[in-house]
Amino acid sequence: MTHQGGGEASLVLPNLSQVFFHGCNGRTLLMAGIAVCVLGLLFGMIIFLQLKNLPVHSAMKEISELIYEPVRHT
Repeated sequence: MTHQGGGEASLVLPNLSQVFFHGCNGRTLLMAGIAVCVLGLLFGMIIFLQLKNLPVHSAMKEISELIYEPVRHT
């Protein structure tokens, strides 16, 4: 048996428009999954920005600044 180089680059992917999963086209299913991921990313960014803009207690801010203070090497 001879070894043909290329590894993952030589993989042949099936045509997703010809593959069906529970009556749904493979390409449509893939695009729907990507859309769900993008919506999740958008949702996460919105929640992050809302949390970032909330007021914080001064004691908690001091502790946070102490924990995340950059390390100075001497």
